[in-house]
Amino acid sequence: MYYSGSPEEWASLASTGIASYNEGFTKAGLHTYFYSRGRKTVPLAGMGFPGRQKIALKPIFGKAYKKYSVTSLSAGRSGKVKNGILSANDKSYSYKVRVLAYVRSGKKWIVDKYVDITFDKPYFVSSKLEIGKDETGKKVPIIYSYGTPSYKSSNPKVVKVNSQTGELIPVKPGTATITVSFGKGKNAGKYTIKVTVTPANG
Repeated sequence: MYYSGSPEEWASLASTGIASYNEGFTKAGLHTYFYSRGRKTVPLAGMGFPGRQKIALKPIFGKAYKKYSVTSLSAGRSGKVKNGILSANDKSYSYKVRVLAYVRSGKKWIVDKYVDITFDKPYFVSSKLEIGKDETGKKVPIIYSYGTPSYKSSNPKVVKVNSQTGELIPVKPGTATITVSFGKGKNAGKYTIKVTVTPANG
């Protein structure tokens, strides 16, 4: 079952022997507990991952866990885990999933910890952008709810981009692709926008 109530109410339940009370997690603002065959499962702090990046679960749960499952918390949209890497299975929306980590108890696997993870889908105003050669300062047209992406130009001889802010610096007429990355390495969520630099006005 799930319990989601105030720390005071949970403490009252604990005093009756119905439930145990974890002061440390309560101070962290986590008052939801999950039960599996009478074993209290520890909730970890919820977290968000912008940009549909893939998420390594080992740094979140620790090295002891080998088995995971994913349940949807957002209208049936879920994710999948392969080789300890969680990825979204719906690219069209921002949504939340719950990842359960299991331990062996005899011949059975039981839930030991869980964490709620939000996949955030960034919103791009356009997949293409035209910029005049004299229009330094335009930014890659992206809106996102949280997270800081990095930016890279495929052709800095045509247009440079500030890797942290997305500010574009046109160099000469031509085209280039700006890659916007959320996260790092092979698990990063990557998006591209085509930029065309036109001749200077006048």
